[in-house]
Amino acid sequence: MDVQGADNGARRQDTVLGNHPERWPITCRSPTPRSSEAVIRNVMRRRHRAAEPAARPRCCCSGNKTDSVSEAQNMVDEVAIEPASGESPGPAAPAGGGRRRLIRRMGAGVVGGAVMASAAGVVLGSDTAKAAAITDTDIINFALNFEYLGAEYYLRAITGQGLAATLLTGTGTQGTVTGGSVVPWNGSAIQYYAQRLAVDELAHVEFLRAVNGTAAIAEPSINLSTSWTTLAIAAGLIAPGQTFNPFADPISFLLGAYVIEDVCVTALAGAAALLTSKTNVAAAAGLLGTEGYQAGMIRTLLSDLGAGQATDAISALRASLSDVADDFGTTIPGNAYNFVPNDINGLAFRRTPSQVLNIAYGGGAAANYGFFPNLVNGTINS
Repeated sequence: MDVQGADNGARRQDTVLGNHPERWPITCRSPTPRSSEAVIRNVMRRRHRAAEPAARPRCCCSGNKTDSVSEAQNMVDEVAIEPASGESPGPAAPAGGGRRRLIRRMGAGVVGGAVMASAAGVVLGSDTAKAAAITDTDIINFALNFEYLGAEYYLRAITGQGLAATLLTGTGTQGTVTGGSVVPWNGSAIQYYAQRLAVDELAHVEFLRAVNGTAAIAEPSINLSTSWTTLAIAAGLIAPGQTFNPFADPISFLLGAYVIEDVCVTALAGAAALLTSKTNVAAAAGLLGTEGYQAGMIRTLLSDLGAGQATDAISALRASLSDVADDFGTTIPGNAYNFVPNDINGLAFRRTPSQVLNIAYGGGAAANYGFFPNLVNGTINS
């Protein structure tokens, strides 16, 4: 159906921010953010008007910057990853050729990930063979599953509530969402980013549902509670018996967003080749552009926080589940600000639907299928 308009061992926070005193602090005490629900409602109403854009909220910060950085450092340290036993961080590689060397190194390292996926009972299917049997509607519905996931995550972090009931119905089995709560922002400027993310993901859900009309899928069951702990343990961020809650604080929220956004980018990049309608390809490009901006922003904020070890561990897990070297964290040899994961041609990585699902499912049954305990809705679900 056509669319109708419709580095090894990461740099620490004190190193990264300490070398750049001009950067704004992480905390923002003034102005006080408006009601998140009101912000989202107002922005969505303005989308359909030719009114003068509202003034962008400014971060007029005061207070001791060092205190803010120290607080952020302590939060990041809680999820910092130490090198594996016997592993030496080693010197940073020179910028020239660093990406190629890293690609080769990761290529050798993802073999263990393939074994993990196989042990979980997940076999990556032949997407080439499947491509001829799926339609644009199927692909759009596949993408809609992940927009549901993103919208629920961001809306609950901002408002404490998820999507409206009118946006949950459709074909397939309508599920329920577990977990999610308002993040205690405590004046963090990250709240402004989160508000914008919520607005955009809500709009994406509405847009894709309108594109597919009565063929749009219902929202599947989404696990925003235990799935994060399973993922964090698999990535080595925490030890068995510990828990990870992305709604606990602004930095944990950013790590959760990092998990979701990069996967959405690679999914959309990979889906483009499967679409047949030029109008749908153009729409997918628009969605990909937005998701790419969001992912780059999230990566940059996490780099500012010195969270490279955490992002690198998450990316390594995703690459292992994808079964190819198609992911890099925010640190690469000689650069702690890898704000875009791409190949040696500077192109965003592309993943097949099976690779995307294997990541979202956390490897399969052993992980209770990750974010989607009852699998995603639609024709493309394995």
